[in-house]
Amino acid sequence: MKSSWGIYWDRFITLLILINLAVVAFDLSYLSIRGLYLRYTPSITERYDPIKGVSPHPLTQAYLATAEQLQASVAETGLDSQQTTSLLSDLQEQSRILITEDPYTTSEQQAVFGKLQRRMRGYVNTVSTQDAFNEFWQRDYLEAQGWEDANLFFTQRIQPLLEQNYYRQTLETGQYIDYFWTIDLIFVIIFGGDFLLRTWFISRRRSHLNWGDAIARRWYEFPLFFPFWRWLRVVPAAIRLHRSGMVNMERVIAQITHEPAAYLSDRVSRFALVSVIQQTQDAVQSGNFLSDPDGTWSRVGDERKLERLSDRLLQVVIYSVLPSVKPELEELLNHSLEEALKRSDLYEQIQQIPGLDVIPDNVLDNLSSYLAQATCDVLADSYQDVEGQLLVNQLTKQFRIALVEKLKNQSTSAEIKVLISDWLEEVKLNSIQKANQYDPESTLEEVEQINQKVEDKSPPKSNS
Repeated sequence: MKSSWGIYWDRFITLLILINLAVVAFDLSYLSIRGLYLRYTPSITERYDPIKGVSPHPLTQAYLATAEQLQASVAETGLDSQQTTSLLSDLQEQSRILITEDPYTTSEQQAVFGKLQRRMRGYVNTVSTQDAFNEFWQRDYLEAQGWEDANLFFTQRIQPLLEQNYYRQTLETGQYIDYFWTIDLIFVIIFGGDFLLRTWFISRRRSHLNWGDAIARRWYEFPLFFPFWRWLRVVPAAIRLHRSGMVNMERVIAQITHEPAAYLSDRVSRFALVSVIQQTQDAVQSGNFLSDPDGTWSRVGDERKLERLSDRLLQVVIYSVLPSVKPELEELLNHSLEEALKRSDLYEQIQQIPGLDVIPDNVLDNLSSYLAQATCDVLADSYQDVEGQLLVNQLTKQFRIALVEKLKNQSTSAEIKVLISDWLEEVKLNSIQKANQYDPESTLEEVEQINQKVEDKSPPKSNS
């Protein structure tokens, strides 16, 4: 049982795993929602862009700088000045390069670039993106549309999409720069130290486990140390949450795995059933169920188990079965004696003697009762007597040898094999057919209900 210090430490590590998982989720989603951070919390992009090797794309930044110069020129000299005309021509040329080179491809933001083009075409009301930009950056269009309205459209609808584009720096190997490992390394060191110490203590507490076995049993915590596939850390996070007692994840896991577990267990049970019956059929057909021809049969317990079993069966027959069927045995002997006497020559001679033509019933009844009682007594006394027991054992042994030899007879053995094999085949087929009549989910629900009843009756488990 864990000490209070151990429980608190376990929960502290669990909280660190959750914090690390949140940081990993932020890192994995950063580039895809960087536009939102840039728009609403630009301080985050200022701090985190260097970690991901992100810098504003030079092409879109030059475009935005030229547009800013145009806004300043119009504010100072208006749309009719030579400087404004030159800047409009420059923006038309940059628009052509922007459309041709598509700088959003490198940052995998084609959807953003598509949105930019659709907005510009919709505002100018044309089907060509190039024509839309050329029309938009003309003095006559801006005068007709109104500089204030056109500039407001650009700053609110186009400029944010241009600012959203970025460029990722690469290493000499061609891989993108990513310094997230410097942040993650702190967590990895803590998790690694906790993992090694905890597995070492487990191996010390349990003598049957060495350190390697304890590490192998905690394989689900390996993603905590991987510098890749960090999203897999959700697995050890869920397990540690449940094990630390902070959150009961058992119901969640049961619901997530309910249907797959139901149908998987159904298929496994059918496979196991068919496999066991098939192996039994093979053993019957090969004759290995009667002997050990190749000497590979594994023995369990007493090697004389068959002799002891037959001895125990004889005891049950002599002391329990025969006394209970004594009335029926008397009737059988009575009938057998009467029929035997009727078929014998002695009975015909007795019938010729006056007064003895009919044997009284009580004579046969007394004789059959005597024989039945004598049979029971003789067997019981013989089994208790040492010499008699030896004779019974010899009879049992010879009976068993004779039975096995007869069973090994080719015709008898073949018939028995066919009968048993056919019976097993019937069991297999009917079991599978009946299995189709049951819903695996309802079976699993019944198992869960039984488990719940057992858990309700069982004492609470201590953390270990």
